Amino acid sequence: MENLNQEIKIENFPKPVSENGFLKILDQMKNSICKIYKNDGYKGIGIFCSIPYENRNINVMITNNQIIDANYIQNNKQINIILNDDKEEKTINLNNNPITYTNEKYDITIIEIQENDINYIELDEKLFMKNSNIYYGKISSYIIQFNNGEKASVSFGIINNIDNYNIIHFCRTESEVLGAPLLNLSNNKIIGVCRQGSQYNFSKCTFLKDPINEFINIYKNKTQLIKPNFFKDFKNSKIIEKEEDCNFIVQAILNKVNIKKLNLLYQATVNGDSSRDFKKHCNYKGPTLTLIKTKNDDVFGGFTKCNLTNAPSYGYDEDAFLFSISNKKIFDVIKPEKAIITYEINYAFACFGNTKDWDGLYFFDDFLSTKQGYNNPKKLTDIYNLPDSKLLCNEYYFQLKEMEVYQIVI
Repeated sequence: MENLNQEIKIENFPKPVSENGFLKILDQMKNSICKIYKNDGYKGIGIFCSIPYENRNINVMITNNQIIDANYIQNNKQINIILNDDKEEKTINLNNNPITYTNEKYDITIIEIQENDINYIELDEKLFMKNSNIYYGKISSYIIQFNNGEKASVSFGIINNIDNYNIIHFCRTESEVLGAPLLNLSNNKIIGVCRQGSQYNFSKCTFLKDPINEFINIYKNKTQLIKPNFFKDFKNSKIIEKEEDCNFIVQAILNKVNIKKLNLLYQATVNGDSSRDFKKHCNYKGPTLTLIKTKNDDVFGGFTKCNLTNAPSYGYDEDAFLFSISNKKIFDVIKPEKAIITYEINYAFACFGNTKDWDGLYFFDDFLSTKQGYNNPKKLTDIYNLPDSKLLCNEYYFQLKEMEVYQIVI
């Protein structure tokens, strides 16, 4: 190994990034990596990453198997982390049946997560190309590590070679680099995960291609299991007509609560489209799923565990979310105390993310034409993790083609 170190001298590498560039990388990534703690203290690094799958992304945390293994996942309800330059403590919940993958040989663990205030790093697209390892020969790259488990730092280097799932990466590393991400300097996308540092100025990393593909296979097999159980519950729906749409929304609910079945409570074209009709069929029914299809064929809606009632109050719901089936996006609540309004005044109903000024996503009776909706661009994005309310619906004011509400039996 000393010979290798003599052949490729770290001190002879060109400085690929200025000091300002170095600080910019750290600022961009500070909410994408975390420190993982167990009962006996700091254990290593976790990486937040988005995995492309079909027409959506799966958000995950990736770390080493020697940090979080199958035994830990089986016997613990959460993972304790600190991120954002040691400013934010969080827990990753394991009690909502996340899809997990862990492999001792690769020294990799991948856990599906639903955190919404995190910056997810993208995977490098070349990972999925045939013979992808040949594309990374001698490319400039870097790792992000915590010096002595404290301050984040960037170590630049070069990939020497990839052999099977092993990456040899020449760079200066700390001795404790467990879980550190290895990224392509040209696009800041992730290639691998460090599992061993060295005094000889190289790190050994796991090439993520095989672990990611194996995780996707587990994800695919588990999500397919929901098809025979729940698609039949939408047999009378005029909105959910494809199994893939059923799978998308049911999986999102399963990440929050267990489901036994879905009962159709209300269908506007069958039961009437006024607020009175809605309340008659939907109040006091427990957790509900609301589906909307506009006359422009946007399909979206919301989920809440709160009862819809006639009692004046906000509904506190940390599991509430909005969703776009058209865009295959989930928007989790970030102010659970304002997730919904559990009651509706005479003309308004199905109120998500509302304030006292009725700003949010809600529906109302119009004296000229019922079946109206409002998608408020100002306040809705403060209450749900929704960067732009047009990701939910392309119109601020919209007309309904259909509206359906399902009771979630848990």
